[in-house]
Amino acid sequence: MAYYFFSTSITMTQVRYALLRQLTPSRDRWHLKVRLSRKWTTRNFTSKEVWGLDMLFIDENEDQIHASAPRDLIPQFSDILTKGDIFHVEKFNVSKINGTYRPIIDGEYKIYFKSDTIVKRCEDQTLPISLYKFSFVEFNEIPNIYNQPKYLTGIDY
Repeated sequence: MAYYFFSTSITMTQVRYALLRQLTPSRDRWHLKVRLSRKWTTRNFTSKEVWGLDMLFIDENEDQIHASAPRDLIPQFSDILTKGDIFHVEKFNVSKINGTYRPIIDGEYKIYFKSDTIVKRCEDQTLPISLYKFSFVEFNEIPNIYNQPKYLTGIDY
């Protein structure tokens, strides 16, 4: 398993950062350096009750993962998490994706923030980490995936 080392002002020592593709539920001491691509509040469609804060993170290999913080932790993370910024993230849970809500196609795991999750904005915001990742499909494939809950189908002009 390869790890990447970056100097950071967070601890004044070298931090061993994992890539998103290395995450598994079998460990709980991961350190990530990721860009926040998207952030939104999830709600119950009927009652409009807030369920939590959802995010998409991207790493230096352009891998992407869905992350979420429960409703009671929104005040802890909402202000620091600015779309487009690069963050150091640690002390979170990794679990297999369950259910049908999947904002990304190619992920098998999801990050769950806890009350002791650490999120810090990195000093160096010039790292070559993409802001967006797209999963394009051929136009004639759209009807095949349209009603599958695994895919969020959208057309952007």
